[in-house]
Formats: sequence, C-alpha cells, structure tokens
Amino acid sequence: MTRESKITPVGAGHIHLSLLWKISITTLIAGLIPLLILSVTALNGYNSASEQATGVAANALDAKSAQSLQLRAIESAQSLSRFLDELVRDTKTLTLLARAPESYIAFYQASQSEIWYRTGSVNSPQDRRQAIPLYREIAYIGADGRERIRIVDGRALPDSELRDVSLPSNTTYRTENYFNDTRALKKDDIYVSHMTAWHTSLPNLQPGGIAISGETDGAAYARYEATMRFAAAVYNAKGEFDGIVVLSLDHRHIMEYSMHLLPDAEQPSTPYADYRTGNYAYIFDDEGYTISHPLLTRIRGMSAEGQLISPIISGMSDDERKKHPFNLNFSDALNQETYKDVMAKKSDIKIITNIGGTQRATIYAPIPFSYGVYRNKGIFGGIVIGTSTKDFHKAADKVGSIIEAQSQSVENSMYLVALAAIIILVLTAALVTSTITRPLVRLSRVVKKMEDGELDSENLNMILNQRIEDEVTKLAQVFKKMAIQVQLRETKLKRQIEELNIQIDEQKKARQVAEITETDYFQNLRSNAQGMRDRFKGRDST
Repeated sequence: MTRESKITPVGAGHIHLSLLWKISITTLIAGLIPLLILSVTALNGYNSASEQATGVAANALDAKSAQSLQLRAIESAQSLSRFLDELVRDTKTLTLLARAPESYIAFYQASQSEIWYRTGSVNSPQDRRQAIPLYREIAYIGADGRERIRIVDGRALPDSELRDVSLPSNTTYRTENYFNDTRALKKDDIYVSHMTAWHTSLPNLQPGGIAISGETDGAAYARYEATMRFAAAVYNAKGEFDGIVVLSLDHRHIMEYSMHLLPDAEQPSTPYADYRTGNYAYIFDDEGYTISHPLLTRIRGMSAEGQLISPIISGMSDDERKKHPFNLNFSDALNQETYKDVMAKKSDIKIITNIGGTQRATIYAPIPFSYGVYRNKGIFGGIVIGTSTKDFHKAADKVGSIIEAQSQSVENSMYLVALAAIIILVLTAALVTSTITRPLVRLSRVVKKMEDGELDSENLNMILNQRIEDEVTKLAQVFKKMAIQVQLRETKLKRQIEELNIQIDEQKKARQVAEITETDYFQNLRSNAQGMRDRFKGRDST
C-alpha cells in the first residue's frame, strides 16, 4: 500500500497580515506603551502633588481665616471695651455738670452715634444709617430717691411724671434697684447694670417685638428698646450724699459692635446679618445671656412683671423658643466651654452646632470691663463671630478650585500632547514602514512578473535607483542578477528545446515514412503502381 502525503496550501488556516501592518503595529506598541506609562505616571504624580498642594493651601488658608477672624473678634471686643470705658467717663462727667434741665439736654444732644440697619419690606429693602442719641434717658435723683430731673428722648418731663425710684416697683422695668445700689457704692465708684429690656415676646411692651408682615428683620431692630444704666453718686459742698445721676444707654449702641460683622473677608460687614446663613456675630454677657443677636427673640429680656425670663432649654418647640432668650450655660457643652473660656479671658475658635442644627466655626473673644455688676469678674461678656463651616473654608475651597482647574487644564494638555504624540507616532510609523515595505512591495511585483516569465525592469530599477541603499536594494541587485541569469538560461533552454524539437520531428517523420513504406499494403500499392507504369509504357511503344 502506498501512503499519500497531503500538502497543506500556503496560508491555509492562517491570518494574513501584511508586513506594513506588522511593522506599524509593532512600532505603535513599542512607542505607545512607554508613552502611556509616562503619561499615567505624570498625571498620577501631578494629581498627587495637586492634592497635597490643595491640602497644604487649605490648611494654611483655614489657619489664616481663623487667625483673621480671631483678630477681628479681639479687635471688636477691645473696641467695645473702650466704648464702655467712655460711658463710664461720661457718667463721671455728668456728676460735674450743673444739675439743671438745660445742661442735661445739651449733654443729651451732644452725645450721639449712628446705627445701621435694613428697613422696608423683604421684597424692597432699604439700607439706612441713622444718628441717634447715646442715651434714651438722663436723670438726676435726689437723696430721697425721687427724680428731680428726667430727660427722655430730649424732653424734660414735668414734675407730675417724675417718680420715686427708691421703690423698684416705680422703675421702668418694675424691679430695678439702681438708686439703692448706687447709694451703697463707695465714693467715686460707678454703678453699671446688666442690659435691661422687655422681651420681644411682649409686643405690647417691646416695640421691637411687633412683627409686621413682610418687613425686614432690621426694621424691628430700628424700633427695639433696651437700656443699660450707668449711675454715680453726687455730693454737696459738705461732702454729703446728695443723690445720684443716671445715664440710660440706648443698648443698640452696644449691639452695633456685633450686628454688622460678617466672617467673609470680601464682605466683612452688612446692614443686618441674616441668621439663616449661619454667618453672623453676637454678644453675650457675664451671665451667659445673649445681649446682641440678629434674632431679637434670642436676646435677654424681662417678663411683664419685671423678672428675667428663663433661657431656652433643650426640648422646647420652635414657638416656645421665641418666648425665651438664649444662654450659653443652658446650651451644649461647647457653648458652655466658650462661656468659661471668655470668663477666663481666653480667645479661641471652636466648631459647634447652633440651635438651628447648623454646624458652625465659632470664634470668640472676651470683653474686659470692671465696673458695676461686672466688677468681680472683670469681664463684660464675650463677642462671638460665627460662620458655617462651608463658608469658613471658602478661601481654601476657592484656592482648591483654582488648583483643581489648573490640574484639569494640565491634564487636558497632557491628553492633547499624548494624542499629538500618538498621531506623530502613527505618521512616523507609517512613513518608516512605507519606506521599508514600498521596495518590498515592488520587489514582490517583480517576482510575480517573473512567475509569468517577464522581467519588471521598471519596478526593479526604482528599487535600485534609491538614493539611500539598504538591504532591500542589495536584495534587488542580487535578484536582478539572478533574474538575468534565469532569463539567459531560459532562452538557452528554449533554443535547445526548439533544436531538439526539430530533430525529434525529422526522426519522427522518417520513422513514420518507414512505417508506411514497409507495410504490405504500401508494397502491393507500389507493385501495382509499377505494373501500371509498365503497361502504359508498352502501349506507348505500339
């Protein structure tokens, strides 16, 4: 038995891929992999550096923001402290004035300052600055406790309206004891009361507690009534007690030191801070009660009976909160700590959550003052500048956004550079592979022509005439020599074949003739033909 061998056709079962594509793909892979690795490494490095830069910048800016706000709190506290000292000096000055209505009215008119608020409707607010007297009342009270002179809103009251304030029930807020407390002081000492006002939950007594639909918060502030009493004893020529003089400060002049403060460096002040934003300042006194706040309901106040209203405590409803002031000592632990720090004359920054549930950065500073009810502690209270944590990080977030934008810009640039590099790489690969494969393609065409027995001199010469010789050129030179030799051999072989064919044809013809003449049929035919020629010759002779 014979075994047949099967020859698999060239290319059967294989994927055909031209040399051009092979070289192009290889070149691209060799070029793209390092490029991609470099790009990814560079981007990761830049992003990491950007994040670190953002973190460093954020921490630095947060620290700077905290320091800046702390300086503002300290500066505001010191300014208020100096103002309180000026009020003490005014009180001492009043003891030297002639105790006459004309002198007091002149003093009243000379003592003015400005308040700033936003009035009008919510839809059409109007910023207003208004100069108002420092003191709502100026009074001289005799040694018996009866008012001798009382100036209210620039007008001297008639005798029928003068009161015996030795009885607290006869005072404006029905429980004040400033006459007896001042008379009990040492000579040259000054009496200063806590801030005193009807709470805003008593709109019939507190004009600032009347809510008018659609008006701004600042409009209520413009009507708000509250006082602080400054008093000093006066003596006659014999050095005997001759009564007291009283300056009743319009408490809004104290509130002005916090009402307009904002933690935003770009907008450090406002006519009236919006409590809802979490960005506002407030003041609390030595007992922890709020005495200045954008929400007037939060401020320390008296009941209709003249008793201090208890502070807000946890569990109260929103409606109930509006009827009570805020006191740091009845709030959370962080507010209590703020109060303790201020009483210890410390300034600091803390992150706390206010009553409304908003997380805030709180910066506070103590207000030094050592007169009247504040003498023992030596602190009037504290001023607090608060901001939502989002706004506190505003500067850092802004820088972070700039760095992020720069990072994105660089990243986009790197993508463009990478894309341009890929395009250049593709074009370069195409050019290089074309330079390599174009002669090979031509050479393959020459080979195909050779299969048909022709020499493609045009393509072969184009390869040989390249300015820069390479291996393909040398291969073409060898191929040309080989092709010429093949052609010569083929021509010679054809001639030999032709000559051989002629000889074969002649031999074949002779053999064929011999084969024909040697047959019996041809011999008989030939004999018959000879016989016929002989007969014809005999006829012709007769």
